[in-house]
Amino acid sequence: MTACAIAPDDKRAVAQTVGRALVGLYGKRKSYAPALIKSAMRKQRYPAAWDCWALSLFASQADFDAYHAARGESCSYSTLRGEMLEAIRPAPASDFGNGSASDLLGDLFDIVT
Repeated sequence: MTACAIAPDDKRAVAQTVGRALVGLYGKRKSYAPALIKSAMRKQRYPAAWDCWALSLFASQADFDAYHAARGESCSYSTLRGEMLEAIRPAPASDFGNGSASDLLGDLFDIVT
């Protein structure tokens, strides 16, 4: 298992605890800034190596891409987000339909909160 790979149960836990923390601190939003997400990850005592998973759920794609580009990393927003959504909901992520990112995040918050 690579440093960035995490088990489905851990993905669910990140989505639930970090999602609740973000909503509790900043209210329900379409997305959150990477700094806020990383702060919530540290407050929940998750390792920095897992940040990309939380960023794929709670940051906008533009912020996710900019964050990783600034670090010289190449991470796929759609791949990580799809894996996180699959871990949260047993149905494939494609079953979320063709809604916007905010629709997907709304579905996510219904699941994790």
